[in-house]
Amino acid sequence: MKKILAATLLLAAFKAAPGIEFTGTERAYLWDAQPGQALSYKNILDLRLAGSLKSGWELETGARLLLDQESWQDTVLYGGLSRKFLSVKNENMNLTAGNFYSTLGRGLSLSCVADEKVKIDRDVEGLQVRSSWGDWLEAKALAGRIRENLNWIDSARSYAGTEIKLMPLNSLALGGIYLRANAGEKTSDPSFGKAAEEYYGGHLSWAWAPADLYAEYLARRTYGTYDATWGWIGIEDVNGHALYAAGSLNLSGLSLALDLKNYRDFDNQLNAPPACNREGRLLNAGYDEQGGQLDITATPWEGLELAANYSQARSPRLSQKWRDAYFEGRWKAGEDLDLSLELADRREDNLQPDLKQKYYQGGKAGGAWRYDGRRSLTLKAGADLYDNYYFSSGLKYTEYSLDLSWNAGQDIQIYGSGSLASQKVPEYQDQDRWGEAGASYQWDQGRQKLTASTGQSKGGLVCSGGFCRYEPSFRGMKASYQLSF
Repeated sequence: MKKILAATLLLAAFKAAPGIEFTGTERAYLWDAQPGQALSYKNILDLRLAGSLKSGWELETGARLLLDQESWQDTVLYGGLSRKFLSVKNENMNLTAGNFYSTLGRGLSLSCVADEKVKIDRDVEGLQVRSSWGDWLEAKALAGRIRENLNWIDSARSYAGTEIKLMPLNSLALGGIYLRANAGEKTSDPSFGKAAEEYYGGHLSWAWAPADLYAEYLARRTYGTYDATWGWIGIEDVNGHALYAAGSLNLSGLSLALDLKNYRDFDNQLNAPPACNREGRLLNAGYDEQGGQLDITATPWEGLELAANYSQARSPRLSQKWRDAYFEGRWKAGEDLDLSLELADRREDNLQPDLKQKYYQGGKAGGAWRYDGRRSLTLKAGADLYDNYYFSSGLKYTEYSLDLSWNAGQDIQIYGSGSLASQKVPEYQDQDRWGEAGASYQWDQGRQKLTASTGQSKGGLVCSGGFCRYEPSFRGMKASYQLSF
């Protein structure tokens, strides 16, 4: 890794040379949590250098400098170089060393991605090679250790995986996936090199207008674990499996999409299987869940768009259930006026440690008015009726919400939101009201942006792409600045 850093610094010294492109992004965040907490600060500086070499090869290298003092939201404090990479590529091959993001298939076995919504940054530190042979064969191989938010995922393991994709026809693709977790931290350990886990399977995709189909199946085998005191410990095999299938049909004025899942003992620390619901929420990270979703979008006539989504899932071993129905309609009522309506109906069973059942029905209605060319005003109001059953008591309450956004010009936006519950809610720190107001301003052709807000946020469970986390409630001030160059 020292050589990668040296290459980054060397290219930085020659960034003004012909053929060398130097870009970067800086993001700074400031929080002042109340009451009685000190300021929290986070700064992320991403630097990238890219240039052309001889014989059609291109070189790219980059690094991330991170100063994280975000004490109110997590306990990870960090200052220094958090990411670095070096990549060389041509028309048929791409070789990357250092820190990189990667997935195999649809993420059933491996999903190393960054998602700001759920505050997750999972990457591989190692080596990745991607190659292609014409239009009929693609291959990817990777090896290394895996981090999540700068912490190693089981530092006693390294990982190696590959994905091969064969395209015999323009409309058909066949793929194979293999991922292996190697036990042992050092070569001197007798368990070094043994297979701790293996994943193997494949996928198939078929596209023939107006339909698209995709299916992926993987099997999982676990053989043992490594303990810092006892070394290699063999355990009874876990034989897991995961099946994901998706299909879509696009017709004139109508679009249908269907997702299905069947996951059993696939709850490893590296993956993020498709959630198959509009919230991007897994019931138990793939330990045991079956279900799917149907999404429908229709435009019966010009100016009117209707969308509906229904998802259902269950876990027999954990007695967990999920059912969610959603409807949204948008109508262009005039040249400068859009109206919208949202309706939702959801039931959750045993999905939260302190909540046996959660059921709610509700909706929102609103509109967006555009005026003076670049200005607009958006208003949305709603109400949700909750019926919660805790292990010791029940709670019924109604939550009213109001959202307002004013685009005061091309570069200025002012917004505010508030909600009021008829009862204090235990899962939100026994609070019954929340509100936030803020503004954002961008300039320099969008390369610089400043955002500031103040108020109290609800917190609670936040999900995206199969990842979930509990966000703490916040009361105070937030500010952020972003610069691209």
